[in-house]
Amino acid sequence: MCDGNPKIFVAEIEHLVVGYVHATKYDLLYANSMVNIMGLAVLEQYRHNGIATKLMDPVDEWAKNIGADTIRLTSGKEREEAHKFYDIVGFERKKEQINFAKKLRLE
Repeated sequence: MCDGNPKIFVAEIEHLVVGYVHATKYDLLYANSMVNIMGLAVLEQYRHNGIATKLMDPVDEWAKNIGADTIRLTSGKEREEAHKFYDIVGFERKKEQINFAKKLRLE
């Protein structure tokens, strides 16, 4: 496995991709290196079978291999089921924040 950026790990059942996790290296000037989860999804009919938990294993391993000491993610306030999952797999709730985005005009 190369240490490039980003990483996408997938779960397959009978040649069907049923889930994925998208992770990127996240470097800041004021903190140690981290890995940022950009997306984690499992097809609805395959949820609650441990797939998302297994998808996190290669992310943990990759984070350790590149010297990251934290894995972080953000999740929408209304995604209560996802929050329960993140609590179970060892994430701690750190803060609430407001997300800003600026749409750029392409000319």
